[in-house]
Amino acid sequence: GYETVAVSPGFEHVALRRADVFLDTGQLNEFEWAVSEVTGLSILADAVLPYLAADAHRSRILDAFTVAESQALGLRPSREFVFVHVFAPHSPQVFDAAGRPLDVSGFLPSDDTQEISRYGLEVYARRLEGELQFLNGRTIHLVDTVMEADPGAVVVVFSDHGPGAPPREP
Repeated sequence: GYETVAVSPGFEHVALRRADVFLDTGQLNEFEWAVSEVTGLSILADAVLPYLAADAHRSRILDAFTVAESQALGLRPSREFVFVHVFAPHSPQVFDAAGRPLDVSGFLPSDDTQEISRYGLEVYARRLEGELQFLNGRTIHLVDTVMEADPGAVVVVFSDHGPGAPPREP
């Protein structure tokens, strides 16, 4: 009896395309980014629009929260299962603790090892901590929004492995 709603995370292997409603917020997915790399379009994009990929990553993260909040505010039927995979805080970190954009020009999604070599472990850890503060605040706001809209709602928040960076030295 539930309508299922899913938001595109940008990665097809975790996208719930068989949901009753699948919402794609318009950013490129990992296949489209890979095509841009193979064809050389990413080099051109970096030269002309050095923040294109980082801006798209930021946008996907913010759009996931926005779509989830709009679902909670009753824009859809109340008997629904909404699945929102926020692909963060995977590298690179694109927000500081206040939600302002971090400088990550020339970025394409990469692993944490590349980010650590680019910034150093200390800067990487500071950037990660700041982004986590911002994301935690957005998550709490989202849960509060859902619970205000429907006090009987069930909200499940879970995390995957997160960033794979080595732990900080004590």
